Amino acid sequence: MSAVGAQGFKIVDAVLTPQNGAVNGAEYPPAPEHAGPSWERRVPAEEATIDPGETWWLIVGLRAEADHAEIERVQVTYRDDAGSNYRFLTGSSYSYLPDC
Repeated sequence: MSAVGAQGFKIVDAVLTPQNGAVNGAEYPPAPEHAGPSWERRVPAEEATIDPGETWWLIVGLRAEADHAEIERVQVTYRDDAGSNYRFLTGSSYSYLPDC
């Protein structure tokens, strides 16, 4: 997993949850009121296996390391059962600006 177009953001963790995970913009790790129903069943995304037909949610923890931080996308690389490699770019970008 890698950050594409990141300036001032760092990926600190990535996990999979079997149902919708933390709310966008929540602290990471999320406080219980923001964690989502399956946070306790999360698994590390690195080297995780998803069986055909299963749906999992990718939760990416980001840390802003500058007063103004941006990330264009997160690139996920993965491999299927046959050993073919793939890459996926998430559809979300994020920005962080300090309180004015």
